[in-house]
Amino acid sequence: MKSKNQIEKILTLLEKAKSKNERIAVLGDFDTDGITGSTIFYKGLKDLGFKFVFLDLSPEGFSLERVKKWVKKGISLGVLIDTGSKKYKEVKLAKKNKIKIIIIDHHQADKYPDAPLYYSFKKAACQLSYEVIKKLYEKEKAGDCSHFLSLAAIGTLADRIPITKADNSVIKKGLEQINEGENKGIKFFLRKIKVKEINIDNQEKILNYFKFPKGRNENNIFYKLFTSSNELEIKEITEEIIKNYRTFKKMIDKFTDKISPTAGTLFVENKITPFVPGLSGTVAEFILEKFGKPVFVYKINKNSVRFSSRFPKNNRNLLKLLKKCSKFFETYGGHPYAAGFRAKKENLEEIKKCLEDKQKTKD
Repeated sequence: MKSKNQIEKILTLLEKAKSKNERIAVLGDFDTDGITGSTIFYKGLKDLGFKFVFLDLSPEGFSLERVKKWVKKGISLGVLIDTGSKKYKEVKLAKKNKIKIIIIDHHQADKYPDAPLYYSFKKAACQLSYEVIKKLYEKEKAGDCSHFLSLAAIGTLADRIPITKADNSVIKKGLEQINEGENKGIKFFLRKIKVKEINIDNQEKILNYFKFPKGRNENNIFYKLFTSSNELEIKEITEEIIKNYRTFKKMIDKFTDKISPTAGTLFVENKITPFVPGLSGTVAEFILEKFGKPVFVYKINKNSVRFSSRFPKNNRNLLKLLKKCSKFFETYGGHPYAAGFRAKKENLEEIKKCLEDKQKTKD
């Protein structure tokens, strides 16, 4: 298996791209971890003098169609954050079109695409993004980049991964920065929702507001909140975030009120309309918060079904469970407490039975 820590190769690619004024796309997954991670990386490169860097945030994520758009834009280097670990066809197409790919991800895979990789399943992708940027700052003797720790803390807490000692250090320093007002956008947002300071005890309810991304690229509402220094703009963005949250939360509450909790695992079909990409994962989060039970939320399409699953922390390992039923899946991946998979529609009932049965066995 290839090394999962190819930091020097990644730094070399970035330095060459800078010296040649190559066009670089920074693409993040469309969730809090992906958005904070790509914001750190994008702003880091811009601060270091990279001239042609483009932020790529969208619900569609990294796809074959996205690669084709990069070709038309003349992108020669793509940096994937919180995604990419199983994007084999997409990376292959990129390389065929002379687009180099860097993957910074924490999703586990048996085999990774043929691209330089910076990986650890024990850390959020935003933290890995910060580590790469920190190394680049050090290599270019560009000073301190610790101001990004506030974003690394937000993304790490939001991503439902087991917290390590290293994470605790990042979270502590990042939350201190926020509470001291170093990030103007986040500090104003906290005042608006009447929170004096963010801490480990109250962070989950606060971060619920960041579960509903809206807007593409630099127009993404969270990117704008994290990076703006304009008071009027921050006020307008904050109001939009709160309004967006309340709209979706009302829809989800109406939906989850109809759910009757069972004795064991919850299987819930997502029938919320209009459908928004990534919404099933957020619905699963709120169902878990409400009932405290393992939950699988699925959306049926024409011939396929997509699942977003969440397990209570300190429960069994979700990924190990999925592996036991993987013969039914087309793709799957995630973390010990949050994961997703896609399968053929015809296998839906067999998948439910397998997941129920395998939970009764030991890992």
